[in-house]
Amino acid sequence: MQYVLDDGLVVLLPRSRQGSGLAFALAFALVVLLPILAALGAKSFLFARLDVHAMAELLGRLEAMGAPGRALGWLMQPEPVTATLAPMLAGLLG
Repeated sequence: MQYVLDDGLVVLLPRSRQGSGLAFALAFALVVLLPILAALGAKSFLFARLDVHAMAELLGRLEAMGAPGRALGWLMQPEPVTATLAPMLAGLLG
């Protein structure tokens, strides 16, 4: 924005940054939510493709890997979102 004073001096003002807060919030939400949604999708896909015995074997192998494997095994436990998405994906995958 610019305006001219009485003595002819042109004064320029910087543009306001309205809307940048919304862009930042959207970018932050994508950075935070996208990995969570991708992990839930991958986990649901595994639960849809593996039967109970294969999943128990996978969790057993993870348990034998030590602390990192136990942590990953804990993350691989079914929760309500995965339990809901897995049958839907199984129906879509055939």
